[in-house]
Amino acid sequence: MSIRLTTMLALCALFAACATPSSDPDVYSRQQARQPYATFYGEVTAVRRVTIEGEPSWVGGWGGYIVGAQVAGQATHSGVGAALGGVAGAVVGQSMEKSATTETGLEIQVELDNGDLLTVVQGDAIQFAAGDRVKVLRRGNSEARVQRPY
Repeated sequence: MSIRLTTMLALCALFAACATPSSDPDVYSRQQARQPYATFYGEVTAVRRVTIEGEPSWVGGWGGYIVGAQVAGQATHSGVGAALGGVAGAVVGQSMEKSATTETGLEIQVELDNGDLLTVVQGDAIQFAAGDRVKVLRRGNSEARVQRPY
């Protein structure tokens, strides 16, 4: 494998790692920082282990395209071969990125102190069990996270 190809593969892996969003309840994106969250308290009533499906982005597709075109072009010494290798590489790259960003998570059901029942799916960096006292942060109706109370 050539040094140039190895370098491209390393750069693709680095970009993919940087582009991967986290479902860890203690990690905030730059867009989430300095945004108001409503805080509720409650008790965990049920926890279930789930799989959070990964998502491909342009990084996996383009990275795969570049590597596929490079390898196929060198192997076939043809522009058509490079183009076909690029398309195949893009498909494989997106599939690999989807697989790499898949993670285990928890579906956490919380009965809030006001009587509402809320279910949140998030990464499993913090473990919860039925009966745990928790804090739930909500932003509008689209985002919530469960954390340990301070």
